[in-house]
Formats: sequence, structure tokens, C-alpha cells
Amino acid sequence: MLKSFNIIAKRFLQTSAVNLKGHAKWQNIKHIKAANDKIRSMMITRQLRLLRIAANDGGSPVPETNPMLRDAVAEAIRRDVPKTTIQNFLKKLSEIKDKPIQRYLYEGRMYKKLYVVISMFPNSVGLAKIQIATVFRKHLVEAINAKRVFNERGVINVTARDGISLEHIEDECLSDAIECGAEDIEVYNAAERQVSFFCDPNEFLKVRQKLSALGHKVEHSECEFFPKTQLVQLKESELNDYKNFKSKLIEFDGFDEIYDNLDDDNDENA
Repeated sequence: MLKSFNIIAKRFLQTSAVNLKGHAKWQNIKHIKAANDKIRSMMITRQLRLLRIAANDGGSPVPETNPMLRDAVAEAIRRDVPKTTIQNFLKKLSEIKDKPIQRYLYEGRMYKKLYVVISMFPNSVGLAKIQIATVFRKHLVEAINAKRVFNERGVINVTARDGISLEHIEDECLSDAIECGAEDIEVYNAAERQVSFFCDPNEFLKVRQKLSALGHKVEHSECEFFPKTQLVQLKESELNDYKNFKSKLIEFDGFDEIYDNLDDDNDENA
């Protein structure tokens, strides 16, 4: 009888262990799924914000009459934003008199050497200021003029217009850049005819419209900050702190992008 009981107990413990392991695995899957869902939700929110910006800058919430909005819609679709979500959002924009969305920049320095420029399109400027002040204080960020160590440039990524041969893509696009008022170009994928045009941020909208009128398919465009000082390296503890700092920022309403002068190899090899 005792032997039989031991066998039953052993089987029960083995089965329980398997069940607990399966439960732990399901918990991990749930956590991963929740994290992925959160990232996807943030991505959709950002794409909808870009639609709103394009509608404001282009002067119309109707893609058929607003090339900027039409390009933004195409990009949102490429990023798997549901078409019904896009349609409902555009309908909402057409029904309400929304105040123009504005970009706000928050600047700081960390570890006496890492400069950051944070771009946001907040619905509440007051809330954004409180959030930024709080996270700056927690991570010992100095609020200083950081833009001075960056060059701001308009960046317009396009698929080059039809009729341009791969052999002459750089020369043809340079010619188009001069005609449209861009300052420089970079052919970053010749096989796919993908080219970046760089321009003065004050001429950004005008250059974008001219490139589109010439037949270039605008894939993505925005004003970005490029460091003009030497890139810096961080110690492992500093890098971990900086990653935590960025993870807090991306959860803020209206967060757009963070620019820094960190050496990319430092970030990747940590």
C-alpha cells in the first residue's frame, strides 16, 4: 500500500512540475505579447500623429488634395496600420476643427558629455513639461542648450522617379536636388532606387513638394538633428541608465524622437 502511495505521489509531483513549467511559459508568453502589443500601439499612435501633422502642414485632411497626407497614409499602410483605423482617423480630422499640432524640443546633457534633443508633439504642453522635468531630475540630466552641438536638416527619403537609370541615378538626383532647393543627396540603396535628399529645415515643405511634383515617390520625411561634434562613448553603467531614460521618454504622450551624440558602436556592443 505504501509503495502504491509513493508511486501515485511521484506521478503527482512530476505532473505538477510539468504544469508549473507550462504555467511559467504561458506567463512569459503573456508578458512578451503585452510588450509587443504596447510597442505596436505606440507605433500606430505615432503614425496617426504623422497623419495629423501632414493634414495640418498640407492644409487639408483629404489625401486626394493633399500630397503630403497621401504619402503619410501610404507610409502608415506600409507599417501595417489597419486601413479602417486610418479612415476613421481621417474622418475625425475632417469633422473637427483641430488646433494645429506643434513640435516642441527639450534639450539636456548627461554625464557632462552626452547631449540630447527630445522631439515631442504633446496634446498638453503643461503635462509634457512636468514629465520632462521629472525624468530629467531622476536621471540627473542638465537642462541646457544642446541644439548647438547638432545640425538640423530636413531629410526626405524617396524612391527615385521613373526614367532614371541606375547608372546615372546620383547625377540625375543631384540635378533634381539643385532644381528643388535641396543641399545634398545620398543614394543609400541604388538597386531599389532609394535616395535621401537633405535640405534647410526652413525649406523642408517646399523641397518635399517640388520633389513629389518631379515624380519622386516620398517614402518618409522629417527634420532631424545630426551631431556636429565628436561622438561619445559611455561606460556600461551610464549606458544602462541612458537606456532606462529613453524607455521612460517613449511612454510620454506625443513623444516623437530623441537625438544624441552617442557613438552607435558603443550602443550596439554594450
